[in-house]
Amino acid sequence: MTNIHLLLCTLFLLTACGKKNGTTDNGSGETAGPAINISSVPMRPGYTWVYDSGDTIRVGADTVINGIAACQVVKTNNGGKAISYYANRTDGFYLLGTNAKPYAFGGNGFYADSAILFNNPILLAKFPVTLQKEWDTRVPLSKNDLRKWASYVTITTKAGRFNCIKLSGNHIDEYYSLKGIVRIVNYVDCITAPCPPVVTDLVSYNF
Repeated sequence: MTNIHLLLCTLFLLTACGKKNGTTDNGSGETAGPAINISSVPMRPGYTWVYDSGDTIRVGADTVINGIAACQVVKTNNGGKAISYYANRTDGFYLLGTNAKPYAFGGNGFYADSAILFNNPILLAKFPVTLQKEWDTRVPLSKNDLRKWASYVTITTKAGRFNCIKLSGNHIDEYYSLKGIVRIVNYVDCITAPCPPVVTDLVSYNF
């Protein structure tokens, strides 16, 4: 599993590494939480998130891609850099393009500012929130990944305690709060034995 798999899909790119290993207990102290109203992901130039994986996510300049208002998002870690474009729309939070694997393998569009723009934007988070209703992310050159808003939960990270909506896919859980994504759990397939989930937590944010 490469480092690029470990952050931004969703912030935004934290993407699939495998399928769930059958457990929903990642030892995180997750508890049932109050219902919260989230209708977008916070995305303004200068917003920054730091994760315990070493990833730093920073929102860059506003832009327009194929007529859609979007933001450039840059992820850095140990000198590496991934550039992606995201958009909040009335029906959800979309990934419009990226140079990060596995999305960019094979070239599903054309290059712009070192990122591949997709012919069809990827719906990462569907709004308004409806629990247990699935949608298809349709990730390029990957198996289609069904996602759903699973439950309202409360978790604690080094950045604080957050009320969240837990988004679950075939191989990933993402925890959306009013401050953005505060935890991502990847469920990894191993050849010889079950693998523990890979948990990435928010350490700090600046906005």
